[in-house]
Amino acid sequence: MSAPYLPYEEPTAAHTVEDMRARSTKSRRAPKPRRHKKGRAVAMILCVLLIVASLLFLVADFFLPKGVAGYVTDVFSTPPRQVYALSCGTYATLGEARTAAEGVRAQAAAGFIAFDGAYQVLVAAYPTYDEAKRVADKSGYSLYPILAESLDPSLFPLSLRAKIKPTLDYPLELFNQLYELSAMVAEGATQSYAKNRVLALRDSLSALTEDFLSASADTTHSLALSYRATLLGVLAALQNLADTTLTDPLFLADLRWTAIMVLRVNRL
Repeated sequence: MSAPYLPYEEPTAAHTVEDMRARSTKSRRAPKPRRHKKGRAVAMILCVLLIVASLLFLVADFFLPKGVAGYVTDVFSTPPRQVYALSCGTYATLGEARTAAEGVRAQAAAGFIAFDGAYQVLVAAYPTYDEAKRVADKSGYSLYPILAESLDPSLFPLSLRAKIKPTLDYPLELFNQLYELSAMVAEGATQSYAKNRVLALRDSLSALTEDFLSASADTTHSLALSYRATLLGVLAALQNLADTTLTDPLFLADLRWTAIMVLRVNRL
């Protein structure tokens, strides 16, 4: 006897899923969350760099003469140490320059001789470009920018650094005072008044530089010796200006000459 005939039935989707679940011998586990290893590594590196940068800042601030803040202040807030002179001519020899200087001194000009590869005869100096340019346009003289020399205290012996710092700004301050005084003399101020002002400037500079000059009396450091000679030269020039009796044009010429001299002239 043959088996009874059973009609064929297509498997449904439900049957198929149930069969697959039944055949599966391993249960599936939920995926573990990934650890953010890269993010942690980057954070650690940044922390290390921040610590190193902080240590470097502290070391630099300790060893730099002005500290980090001092140098930042200098860069962003210190005005340019610059004035503008007028030159009446360029000469190949010192003799020619001296002859020209004597000629302009008779007209109350400074007659200051500067050397920058050739000899320049400077007639006056002004604190601003606009003022110097205005006079240059009227007189036909050429502009001669001057950079007031600035010294770095760290170049001096350690024992002199604290004593030299108060003196470093004197050239530009003294120039401004002498420039103002020369303008007053040109407008009619008496020699007696001007000489009293010059003596006051000398006394002020003497008090400002007294500690450095005393401490550097026995120094053998070349830069300290050079700076010491410069200060003594400026003090002597102020004393000479107050002591010498000259006619008005020559007194004003000497006043203007001294104003340029205190800048320790460097051509820009």
